[in-house]
Amino acid sequence: MAALAMRKYSRVARAAEAKAKKQPLRDMTAPETADAIREDRKKGAKRVRGGSKGQRFFSVRNRKFWNFTNWPRTYWARKWEKKDFFYAAIFGLIHAGACLAPFHFTWKAFACFFFGYVLTGMFGITLSYHRQLAHLSFKSPKIVEYFLAYCGCLAVQSHPINWVSSHRHHHGATDTANDVHSPKDGFWWAHAGWLLDQKGTWMRVDRSNADDLNKQWFYRFLAKTYPIHALVLPIVGLYLFGGLPCVLWGFFARVVWTWHVTWAVNSVSHVWGFQDWNTGDISMNNWLIGILAFGEGWHNNHHAFETSCRHGLWLGKPPVRYPLIYRVHKVGF
Repeated sequence: MAALAMRKYSRVARAAEAKAKKQPLRDMTAPETADAIREDRKKGAKRVRGGSKGQRFFSVRNRKFWNFTNWPRTYWARKWEKKDFFYAAIFGLIHAGACLAPFHFTWKAFACFFFGYVLTGMFGITLSYHRQLAHLSFKSPKIVEYFLAYCGCLAVQSHPINWVSSHRHHHGATDTANDVHSPKDGFWWAHAGWLLDQKGTWMRVDRSNADDLNKQWFYRFLAKTYPIHALVLPIVGLYLFGGLPCVLWGFFARVVWTWHVTWAVNSVSHVWGFQDWNTGDISMNNWLIGILAFGEGWHNNHHAFETSCRHGLWLGKPPVRYPLIYRVHKVGF
């Protein structure tokens, strides 16, 4: 079932890419947004006026996903692979480093944290990994595409091929037994647990769904040399720039913050919030995650219009990254 879903998604992605080559970047202004809505209604996603009352913030229906009653996983009792222990150790060390950051505060170090978060979180993960690579929402010159993808590597969330492959699989099997990170397996699993169960996670994913990236030398290069770009170069560079405080804030604290904001899109935005669209899953629009994750919190909108580069469609849900994409496109990129 998972393979069938991914083949279907791959066909959709290839069709979107072929269409994008023939047409300029869409300006998702109000009239064109209305056209997209009418088109998507034919696919089965219907707008819920005012949001679904059954899935409001902290509703009884959503609170049950705190427990493991749906598709329970024997998470801690399972046989852990060597990679699971390795990744758990990495996660633990980086979190420990982040805990030391408040004791070495300087404004220079905090500036490294803030600008690093914008560079890796907004430009790297949300703009490049998610919108451009995973969903083919917009096109840019290769030098711009590769720069943005490199920013994504600095977020320490795996190289582009891995990230895009698992995310495309998520959209092909959203909130089903084959989803790699659904809160129906438990809130912890959706948030970060799936990253520490290599066998349980990657056995569901068909790597061929990221062949468009595998065919490009740059992404293969990042996959082979990923630890150097994600760990070694940032730590050395920040130490030379500002010593230990910049390393603790610009790398450890920034990475942990970006991790949990990104993971919250998978967990919180599939548990709490409201639905403007009946998408057949439990994706939610969540204000808090929308602010912290540069618009990713309009997650129900995203699942209704997967290939749109604009998530905030209505008044009160501003599209955080779309104005940047649109203005850069107008300049000539």
